[in-house]
Amino acid sequence: MSVAPHVLVLLLTFLAVQVPGASQNRSDPAFEVASVKPNATRDPVMAIRLPPGGVTAVNVTPQLLLRYAFALPDARIVDLPEWARRSRFDIVAKAPVTAVDADMRPMVRTLLRDRFHLVTRHELRPLQVHVLTTEPGRPLGPRLTAASAACGQGGPAEKSGALSSDERCGLSIAFGRVRGGEVPLSELAKGLATLTGGVVIDRTGLSGRHDFTLDYTPDAVALEPAIAKDFPDVDPGGPSLATALGEQLGLRWRTETEPTDVLVVVQIQHPEPD
Repeated sequence: MSVAPHVLVLLLTFLAVQVPGASQNRSDPAFEVASVKPNATRDPVMAIRLPPGGVTAVNVTPQLLLRYAFALPDARIVDLPEWARRSRFDIVAKAPVTAVDADMRPMVRTLLRDRFHLVTRHELRPLQVHVLTTEPGRPLGPRLTAASAACGQGGPAEKSGALSSDERCGLSIAFGRVRGGEVPLSELAKGLATLTGGVVIDRTGLSGRHDFTLDYTPDAVALEPAIAKDFPDVDPGGPSLATALGEQLGLRWRTETEPTDVLVVVQIQHPEPD
């Protein structure tokens, strides 16, 4: 399963954040002021940006807001009505001057509750998950190596956001590519979850930090070659994700069904007008 191309404009700060117990946390901070307006364009591009002092979301669905606010892949957000997957909105929200980047997700959760009347709960449900494992006796692939600790003291765990084009450390994802510099393989799993929209679990048993580069052809390009022109860096004839994981990183991509914690959308409504 590969995510549709228009979803891939997400900011990479979506990655590697856990939000335990966030579904109904009434202590979440709030924006000082927020504008929510319908977007009637047919532009396929959706984006959430974090300018200083707030959040700007352009042409986003409530589903994308939920994904950002709770740091969950689509597969772990269930019972969402169809309109919340398709309706688009523009949001401009101003945060208090004391707010920091870490406050933005909980503020978006508050906005969803206040403006979209969101009500959620957590429960365990059987869910299809993707599992990363190693092959017994098989060496790691040529593009996966133990990190050389070149990132300096503290390493990427202390960095926020994603790897920029001129950095070597941290995690960077793009359509058909995942790069990691001195990160644990659990971060690879999170990056793949963002790209596929599914649940990805690291069961490689490989500890420590690693460097890796993974290039593959998303299903959307393989099945619809016409869209390849929109992604010139993606080889339409390249390997599938599962094949690339095996050939480049020496990892297996296995699909299983197991009880998984999901965010159940009990209620979500069209937002009140400004």
